[in-house]
Amino acid sequence: MADNLFYAGNKKAAAEYLKRIKGTYIRNLSDGTTARISSTSIGKLLSNKALSKSLANGFSIPEHDTAAANIARLFREAVCMVTRPDRKGSPDIVAIHIYQVRIQFKEKAGIAEIIAD
Repeated sequence: MADNLFYAGNKKAAAEYLKRIKGTYIRNLSDGTTARISSTSIGKLLSNKALSKSLANGFSIPEHDTAAANIARLFREAVCMVTRPDRKGSPDIVAIHIYQVRIQFKEKAGIAEIIAD
């Protein structure tokens, strides 16, 4: 379970934090998969689409921004729940992996979902 998180609180703070780790590789502890924090992945994490999904799942905007800022730690501790082909059939994507990890905010806990390709 991910607790003792860096509390971003807003999109700007999350973006600044993520810029510091851009280009780093993260190894998932459960399956050994390695992911890279790129400009594209940062953009997806901070996108309105990602925020909308978080809000639909009961998270607040500051919680979403905090989870985004802590993506390295969350991915490291997550467990792959599903692997499937890319629905759009992109030749650049071998498979889509959906990871989940329990996340503890100051006043509530939840499950964060991470989609990796």
